[in-house]
Amino acid sequence: MATTPVARRYARALYEIGAELKNLDKLNEQLSALGRNYSASRELRNVLLNPSVKLEERRQIVRSLGQKSSWEPVLTNFSLLLMDKDRFRQVAAIAEEFQRLVDEGKGNVRAQVTSASDLSLVQKEQLKKAITTMTGKTVLLETTVDATLIGGAVTRVGSVVYDGSVRTQLEKMREAILKEVN
Repeated sequence: MATTPVARRYARALYEIGAELKNLDKLNEQLSALGRNYSASRELRNVLLNPSVKLEERRQIVRSLGQKSSWEPVLTNFSLLLMDKDRFRQVAAIAEEFQRLVDEGKGNVRAQVTSASDLSLVQKEQLKKAITTMTGKTVLLETTVDATLIGGAVTRVGSVVYDGSVRTQLEKMREAILKEVN
C-alpha cells in the first residue's frame, strides 16, 4: 500500500509522541493490529465511515475497540482524532508508515521476498546477509511464495525492487526478440 502525504504526517506526529512517551513498540503493535483489523473487516469500515451513523456513536465504537484491545491512551486519542478529522480511512496506511518509522529509528529495514518455491533457512540467511551488506541495516525478512514466477525471486527493500524471477527474464527475452523482428 502506498502511503499518502496525509498518512505520513499523521504517522510522524504519532511517532514523535510515542518517542517522547517511550512506548513506540507498544504503539506500533497496537496500531498495526488496528490497521489490519480495519482492512480485513468490511463491517468495521462501513460503520466507522458511514456518515449516517452519528459521529459520537462512531467515536464510542472507537473507544470500545480501545478498551477491549487495551490500547495505550495515546492510541485511543489518536484514533478519535482520526475520526474527528475524517481521516480514519487512512489508518492502515498510517500504521504502515508508522512501522517504517519505528524500523528506521531502530536501524532496521524490511525486505519482502517473493520466490517461486519455499526458501530454506540457509537461503533466507544468505538473503538477509546480502541485503544487510547492501543496506548496512538489520534486515527483517518476510517471505511469500508465488509459483507464477517459475523460478528465482523478487525482492523489495523499501521502495526498491530487485526482480530476479525467471518470468521477468523470459518476458525481457520475448520483448527483445519482438523488437528485432519488427
